[in-house]
Amino acid sequence: MIRGHAFAIFGFAASMVVVATPSVALAQGSPGQPADERNADESSGEDVLVEEGNAAREAQRRAREAKRRARDLYKKGKTLVRAKDFDQGIAAIEAAYELDPRVEHLYNLGAAHHLKGDKRRALEYYQRVIVDSTSGQLVRLARRFAGQLEREIAAEEASRAAFEAREEAAERAVELDRARRKAIEEARAARRELRRVRADLQASREQTTRLQSRRDRWRAIARSRGGRGKRFIGSVLMVTGGSALGMAGAYALVARKADSELEDLDEGASQAGLREISDQADERFLVLSIAGGSMFIAGAVLYILGERDATRSPELSESALTITPTLGSGAAGISISGRF
Repeated sequence: MIRGHAFAIFGFAASMVVVATPSVALAQGSPGQPADERNADESSGEDVLVEEGNAAREAQRRAREAKRRARDLYKKGKTLVRAKDFDQGIAAIEAAYELDPRVEHLYNLGAAHHLKGDKRRALEYYQRVIVDSTSGQLVRLARRFAGQLEREIAAEEASRAAFEAREEAAERAVELDRARRKAIEEARAARRELRRVRADLQASREQTTRLQSRRDRWRAIARSRGGRGKRFIGSVLMVTGGSALGMAGAYALVARKADSELEDLDEGASQAGLREISDQADERFLVLSIAGGSMFIAGAVLYILGERDATRSPELSESALTITPTLGSGAAGISISGRF
């Protein structure tokens, strides 16, 4: 609420205009100048005085008309401002100032903006009054209201800054709360994941325990059978190896018979066929004898190990035994690796 505000009161009385007639000293003549020329010069001077007087009177008339219109616009603007139609009232006073640029109109514009609530614009007009006015009363009023507006504007800026600071603090608080909630959700998700991992680990441990129990059960079954599988495989290998050795002996007899027949025959096609038979028999004898001997030996070793497994402790019976056959060009064999 703006209290003690009043429009500047100033008079619009018509001014008395005094037309100053230029003082012209007319020459009285000079030697050699005709009389008719002197009369023409006097007539021209009187015309100039008449035109200047008419122009001055026209200017005065226009000035009076402008002041009258400015007075009417000022009254209209004051009425509109009192009726709180600030925009139309300010426009009327601005038009009055355009017609009659008096400092009182500037003060009234400041007052109108002040009543409207446009404090910054009102302050601008008050400051112009302080600079331009020669009236002590207007300057005092303008300074009083300008100081009041400066304090109010400063208070509003401080209040706005405080409000913005509170808003920013509130936004930061909201962001912090959002971050806290997010952290809580992430922590809960991490705990759920940890529980899931622990459950998976427990299930894995239980599965491992079941597998170990199953393995121990099968080991117990294997120990109870006393190496029966090894003895069986050893027996099969020995029989197979013996059969291979028997076939090797048969091929040896074929090779010897072919060699004896070669000695009795002359050179020819029959001798070449017998030599080929002899070479093939020798090669098969070599392969079968090596393979059969290796399988027989491996079978014997497995059979002996199977017999030992029946009397060995469970720790010793867990040793791994690997049997790998090996074949090469012109040779065959078997490799046995493990703990004996």
